[in-house]
Amino acid sequence: MIQLHHGISDWTWWNFYRESKAQASLRTMQKAVKRFLMEAHIPVEHLHDHGPHIVIEYWKAVSIVLQNEWNEPRSHMITKGIGVYSLMSLAGILVREAREANRKCDLDYFIAKLSDFIDQIDWTNQGTLQGFGGASGANACLS
Repeated sequence: MIQLHHGISDWTWWNFYRESKAQASLRTMQKAVKRFLMEAHIPVEHLHDHGPHIVIEYWKAVSIVLQNEWNEPRSHMITKGIGVYSLMSLAGILVREAREANRKCDLDYFIAKLSDFIDQIDWTNQGTLQGFGGASGANACLS
């Protein structure tokens, strides 16, 4: 189990990554985190204390709201570059919106926000995201 910060070890994404046959590469994860940070605009002084916890809460929400997709990663785009990139960019946007509205970024916040629209996206490999790939595909997905 990975220890992130302040004893945080319950990282849903890490558990998924370890157990999944469809693993995102380390490079994909690094690029996804950069996308999150670019969108979130978390002040540097809060990044170390709040960043890991926010990301953990977000991916927990994704695993709840997109339970079927989460449980069948080989059949869905959420574990491929386009999914990881677009979802992490979306996480950053939601974090920035929460800060601007003076809202707390916790599991309930992310579930509520994601539940508004995320199920309207066909995340299957044969869905509307088929043919999109990587960072450029994620950009197209977000627009």
